[in-house]
Amino acid sequence: MNNNSIKEIESKAIWYLEKYASSSQNLRKYLKRKVMNSHLNIGSDEIINKVISKLESQKILNDNFFAESKVRSLLNKGWSTKKIGLKLKELGIGDELIDENINNLDGNEEEINLVSAITLV
Repeated sequence: MNNNSIKEIESKAIWYLEKYASSSQNLRKYLKRKVMNSHLNIGSDEIINKVISKLESQKILNDNFFAESKVRSLLNKGWSTKKIGLKLKELGIGDELIDENINNLDGNEEEINLVSAITLV
């Protein structure tokens, strides 16, 4: 593991986060795809884990904040809570964090889904 590899992978991560909000798992998948067939692939799992840990400790990458903002955004688009949960799972958010963010919404689930359906229509 050399410093140039770390810097290259870290710059790919920063570039991605400048363009897109992401969960740590989603960023990990992106970085693995980017380094798969390149010179960066050797020892990349360890480097990617270090880069993600560093970004999390600097509060640049925060799964809870990502999940919370994604829930609100998708609710405003008229998505049901079940569909939101499935999307968050697809983006690498854990079940506990999904449940926590959906349960933190104002109102009960039936009312939320009714309002989302009205918004969708």
